[in-house]
Order: sequence, then C-alpha cells, then structure tokens
Amino acid sequence: MRSVWKGVISFGLVNIPVRLYRAVEERSVHFRQLHAACGTPIRYRRWCPRCEVEATPEDLARGFEYAPDRFVLITDEDLEGLPLPTARAVEILDFVRLQEIDPIYFERTYYLEPAEGGEKAYALLRRAMDERRCVAVAKVALRHKESLCCLRTYQGRVLALATMAYPDEIRPVDALPGLARLPREDGLPVRAGQAAGYPNGLPAGANGAALPGHAGQAGNPTGAAVPEAGMDRELELALHLIDRLTTPFDPQRYRDRYREALVALVERKLAGRDGAVVHPEPAPVIDLLEALRASLEQAGRRQPVSSP
Repeated sequence: MRSVWKGVISFGLVNIPVRLYRAVEERSVHFRQLHAACGTPIRYRRWCPRCEVEATPEDLARGFEYAPDRFVLITDEDLEGLPLPTARAVEILDFVRLQEIDPIYFERTYYLEPAEGGEKAYALLRRAMDERRCVAVAKVALRHKESLCCLRTYQGRVLALATMAYPDEIRPVDALPGLARLPREDGLPVRAGQAAGYPNGLPAGANGAALPGHAGQAGNPTGAAVPEAGMDRELELALHLIDRLTTPFDPQRYRDRYREALVALVERKLAGRDGAVVHPEPAPVIDLLEALRASLEQAGRRQPVSSP
C-alpha cells in the first residue's frame, strides 16, 4: 500500500510520527461510456463556452460561487496562508466512548502506522486506549479540509482514523415530510439513552453488561425492550422476530451478490457465450500537411463575397 499522508499524532506534549493509509478498497464494477455506433470511449473536455476553447490544467483557476455566475478567485497562495495547525498533525482533542458517537458521523476510514522512531509511543497510546476502552476525537487536515475524526484501536494491533462530519453537516430528520404522519407517542417505555439520541437505548456489551460509563441493561444482551402488559400483539411478534435474528456480527457472512453477478456477466461476454465484445476501430491518423492542403483547396473553391 502507498501512504496518502505523513505527519504526527499530537497527544499532549507527545508527537508520534505516523503514516496514513486508506483502509477500505472499493470493489464496485465501473463502466466506461461508449459511442454506441462504433464502441469508442466518450471523451469529456474542459470546455470554455465563452472563449470556445478547450482549457488545459494550466488554464484552470479555483473560484467560489457567491452568487449565480459570480465568483471569488482563490489561489494556492491564499490557501497556504490560512492558519491550519492540523496540516501535519492528528490533534487529539478529547477521549470519549465509541458508543457515544452515532455512526451517521463516520465517513472514510484510514490505517495509521508508526513511522521511524515512533514505534514505542504508538504502542503506548494504543495500549492505553485499549485499557480505558475509549476512542479519541481529533482533527486532521486532508485535501484542503480540516476534518473532525475518530482515532481508535482496530483488532488490537493498529490505530484507525475515521473522518467524521461536523454537526452542522448532518441534515435534520425534521426535513423528512413522512415523519410528520407518524404518531408522536408509540406507547413504548423510554429506555436509558433515548433522550441522548439512541432510539434503541444505550448499547450493551457482548455479555449483556453495560459498557463503562453507561446506565446498563444487564441481563438483556440483545438490548430489546421488555414487553409490558397491554402491549400490542404486533409489537410482541416484531420483538420475537428481532430476538430470533439477533446474532454476533460477522462481516464474512455478507457478500455483494450484485457485483458477483455483474462480474459473471462480463466473463460470459468475454467468453463469447452471451453477447458481443466491442473492439472499436482506432481513430484514423491525420496527416497534418494533407489536411492543410485540403483546407486550402476547399477555401479556394468558395465563391468570393461581393462587396456591398
């Protein structure tokens, strides 16, 4: 793997040199758009409609649209002059319980490995976080953006960093019109954690005991509500169904069946068993001298425009 960022973990007065790697490799099957008539890949151009020219990367500028078709130009020098203390550091701000962070905040996950000279401090931080069963809320600057992030241990061996959305980037659920049609009171008992934003109550440990720092639901490992007298029969059946389907999470049980079927379809086509394989003809090589001569001949055949 190739690192995408180098810097330090800033932990109090300790700086731990690290390298950042993408933890997730996207496996989706991607398609190219072809011209149906000849099977040639479609090419997209950076086209300026005002100057009617194709722009090169050197011709491009960065602009912020503050009003329709009105822009403020932002240069590389402008961005470099902004105060960004996290440009080369994962700055730890707080330590919290992972269960206190709603998954809606998480974006992309990276691995952090210790760079030369940082092995001892890296291992120390990893062990201390495991002992306290906590994660770190931090900030880091990636791709001209200072991101909130969660630093945690993964598989007891490595520190993983997940970039997070800021609170004002989470769209409010009140914007969903369908929620207004739901009854506001469903008759269910309110469990610990619902007021704090956990609709299913605070998460429990694998043995049913509450995690440190949380009011617990010991003896109820699934975290399901206990039916009360008079509860609707439909709800009781739904709870029993959830209990029957509750199992320890094993990611190996889940496969991308659509991708597998798509790969099999491509393999059948390549084998000639289903449809045709397109081999577009190469574009003809234009002789520039002949093209100029033909253009001159065509121009010479034009009728002269009479003066008014």
